Amino acid sequence: MKTLLAAALLAACVCARADDTAPAAPAAAPAAAPAAPAAATVKIDKLTLTSGIKERQPIDESATFPSGFPVYAWIKYSAAQPPASIKFVWSADGKKVLEYPAELKSASGRWWATKKVSPGSWKVEVQNEAGESLASADFTVTAKSDAPAEATKSDTPVASAPAATPAAPSAGGK
Repeated sequence: MKTLLAAALLAACVCARADDTAPAAPAAAPAAAPAAPAAATVKIDKLTLTSGIKERQPIDESATFPSGFPVYAWIKYSAAQPPASIKFVWSADGKKVLEYPAELKSASGRWWATKKVSPGSWKVEVQNEAGESLASADFTVTAKSDAPAEATKSDTPVASAPAATPAAPSAGGK
C-alpha cells in the first residue's frame, strides 16, 4: 500500500510534457510601481494684508503701508491632505526679497507671515510646494511722511498663533 501511495504522489508531482521539457512558468505580473505620494492640495480661502494680528485675526486690511513697520500676510486655508507645505514669497519692485516656508499641519486654519518693509511696490505670493501660485496681493509702502495718520501708530500688536498653526517668525532684511 505504501508503495502504491508513493508512486501516486510521485506521478502527481512530476510535470512533464510529451517532449520532456518542463512547462513554462506562468509569466510574472509586472511589479506595481509604488504609488507616488499625492501632492497635497491647498486652497487659500482668503489672503489679507494687515498691519497687525489680534486674537488670530487681522486688525485691519490695507494695500498701503508706511515704511519701517511690519506688514502681515494673513491667510485662511484648507488642505485636502495635511500636512502640506506652502511658502510666502515677498517681492519688492519686481525682485524676490524673501521666501518663507510654512508647514500646514491641519485640514484648515489660519497662518501668517510678517515682513518689515521699505518704500516701494511690493507683492506677497503664497505658493504650493511645486511653486504654483495659490494667492497673491500687491501693496505699496510709502515713506513715513506719506503715510495716513492711522497707519503710523506704534502700538502694532505682535502676532501669536494657536499651537496647531504657529506664527511665522519675523523676517529680517529689506
